[in-house]
This record gives sequence, C-alpha cells and structure tokens, in this order.
Amino acid sequence: METVPTSIRRMLLVITALGVSSPLLAQQDELAGAAQTGKYAEAFQQVEEEARQGVPQAQYSLGRMYAFGQGVEKNMVTAVKWYRKAADQGLAEAQYHLGEAYGAGEGVPQDYVQAYQWMARARQNGEEKAKAAMQSYKELMTEDQLQQAQQGGESSAASTSQP
Repeated sequence: METVPTSIRRMLLVITALGVSSPLLAQQDELAGAAQTGKYAEAFQQVEEEARQGVPQAQYSLGRMYAFGQGVEKNMVTAVKWYRKAADQGLAEAQYHLGEAYGAGEGVPQDYVQAYQWMARARQNGEEKAKAAMQSYKELMTEDQLQQAQQGGESSAASTSQP
C-alpha cells in the first residue's frame, strides 16, 4: 500500500478544510484543524509551498485563499493568476472559477467569451455547474461572441482536458 507524503497530505487536508471536494481529500490532520479554527496564515504557508511546486490542487486552493482573504490579503488579480496555473493543468474547479472571474470581471477584464470558454473546459473535465454557467453567458453574448466562444471553447477543451 502506497502512502501519501506528509507535505501532500497536509496540503490536501487544508483544501478539505477550505471546502474543496475531492475523493482524495478524506483524511484528517492538524493543518485541517488549523484552517477550520481560522488559522489561515499557517495553512496559507503550506498551500503556497505546494502551489509553487506546481501542484494544481494547491494552486487552485491558493487562488481561493487570495479570493477570500484567508491567511493573506484579499487580491483577485493574484487569485486569478493561481486559478489560471491550475486551470492550464486541466483542473476543472480552477477552470470553473477562472470562468467566473472573467464573467464577473474580478481580477481580469470582464469577457463573456473567455468566461464561456473556461466553463466549456470545466464542463469537459467534469464540473457539472459549468453547464448552467455556460447557458447564462450564452444569453449575455452577441451572436458573433457566441460563435467565437463556441469555436474557441471546443478546441481549448480538447487541449486542456485531464488525462
């Protein structure tokens, strides 16, 4: 039976404490307790270390921490930066939240085409909420924008889906 390295296990537990769901995030640890009791600065340090090493789940979680100001000053520009790193690696949750950022114009200029395309990628990778978001963005776009979004979203979804 293979064991999970302690640093990865801690990062996964922090993610669990922050409300991110995944079948890999079942175990409990002292770091999860730290986040649950509001000690986000401690959790932030652990997640940041893993994110800088390129772990997509940690990059996404770091983005969430910046988005909500947990353990760090709230900064949507930085949140989007970390969402994009995870999204580019095919993480559906990050793709979904990056799409939301584009749709709302939070941390990036508002762009419904980009929002739709990121939602298409998220849906391709299994994020069920993305379907409803795509429908909402469809209603906000012109025909030209919708055509651009659908063409770009289909080709991008194929290139960023998880293996």
